[in-house]
Amino acid sequence: MPGTLIDGIPDDRLFTVAEISTMVKIRKSDVYSACDRGHLRYTKFEGTVQVEGRDLKAYLDLGARR
Repeated sequence: MPGTLIDGIPDDRLFTVAEISTMVKIRKSDVYSACDRGHLRYTKFEGTVQVEGRDLKAYLDLGARR
């Protein structure tokens, strides 16, 4: 994952699955799957899955090292 993408993600912002899917160019189902498997930490806010920027960066950093 390019460092500029990870560096540009604010730690304290909440991202929706749709935003992550667009930003990282993966399917929404892959984002949900990462959440379900425990690879991507998330919270539910008013029924919507949301991911904190710091957790998204950790997930992307992990993926870049694979």
